Amino acid sequence: MSGNLRYLDVKYEYLSYCLKLKEMDDEELEYHSLNESLYRVETGNYEYRLMLRCRQESRQKFVQMRNDVMVKIELLDQKHGASMRKRTFHGSVQTVPDLVRDIAHHLTNMATVMKDCLAGCSAVLQHTQNAPIEIDITQVGALSE
Repeated sequence: MSGNLRYLDVKYEYLSYCLKLKEMDDEELEYHSLNESLYRVETGNYEYRLMLRCRQESRQKFVQMRNDVMVKIELLDQKHGASMRKRTFHGSVQTVPDLVRDIAHHLTNMATVMKDCLAGCSAVLQHTQNAPIEIDITQVGALSE
């Protein structure tokens, strides 16, 4: 039982670093969109770089523990035999670890495709020019009433 808790602790530690970095990225984008400078960026962005390093170390621990859990699941599957087997939609028999591995593979592929799509969108939007839009505030107030 303590192994499960340790695995979950490592998993949530990794996810918390991911969330913190996402928050820092969002904060930086918000300041950039307001044409304001962010103090931590001006001073070398050490906190962000530290979070990146911590996330990488946490990810390595998480991947190692996830692999250990997968090995334990495979051992349980071998021990219990057919009781752990599941049928897929295509009728072939796969073990639970195989199904988990397939799901992980598909999620990895999806993340890669999304990353490539984001990079493509970013490249396209990099060359766009924003034009100012004039709005008469007095008319906007009259329209909402």
